Amino acid sequence: MHLPTRLLPAITLTAISAALMVGVTAARAQDQPPAFHVLFVDNGASSRPPGNAQHGSYTFAPTHFAVVQGQQIVFDNPATARWPHSVESLVWTGQSNVKSITPGALFDSSPTPDLVINQGDSWTLDTSMLEPGQYAFYCYIHPWMVGSFSLQAAGS
Repeated sequence: MHLPTRLLPAITLTAISAALMVGVTAARAQDQPPAFHVLFVDNGASSRPPGNAQHGSYTFAPTHFAVVQGQQIVFDNPATARWPHSVESLVWTGQSNVKSITPGALFDSSPTPDLVINQGDSWTLDTSMLEPGQYAFYCYIHPWMVGSFSLQAAGS
């Protein structure tokens, strides 16, 4: 195939632009810390922990962890899980003598009942819009499943 000579600069310029865009995207991806994965555990196995006979061994793994602002947290529900799950923030509000907990105020994987994290699916929390600090979360389907994370400022 023979291309007219006047098209070669345009094709070359397009190829260089595309290569630069790929390079910039790759550089940005390298600047971001890798995603942190949290696993839903709902093994309802016969070896249930003491004091939890009705609920089985339902938990987040790990239960507490630390990430950097901007780092993504991926909540994975394995294909072998027995149930769907959700992730909702827990926020304390009110005065010191009268406090209440507001679920889902900062993040919510399942704002409607049909948007649960099914078996084999995952949900990603982007922490870039959260302020550094401590965050608690739970599964509204299994409210005894609670976890927390520490969010550190980027660059600290």
